[in-house]
Amino acid sequence: HQSCGRGLCQHWSRCMEGAAHAPLGVAWLEVNGQGRIQTEQKEALRNSLLQELKGRDLGGPQLATAELEVERFIQNGRVSVTNLNRLERRVQQLRVCTSNALSAR
Repeated sequence: HQSCGRGLCQHWSRCMEGAAHAPLGVAWLEVNGQGRIQTEQKEALRNSLLQELKGRDLGGPQLATAELEVERFIQNGRVSVTNLNRLERRVQQLRVCTSNALSAR
């Protein structure tokens, strides 16, 4: 998905029809827009992303690792739809890896 320069593209809501939840960080992105994360915005973004992740059935170890991914994301300093999608894929991969490890036991 690409931004139209005025928030998220008009196709975003159509793409999300039938999705279980909104993409990670989309609410923050709609309010604050894309670009470099200002120092004063880092804590708000961190809290927003972590709050969303806590509602996504992540267990203790998964959540701890997801928190590290969020920190890494924030340190890189650029919010975009593409970067948020990448963060979400990394978090989903955590879920897959953990479930595979548990099913192998």
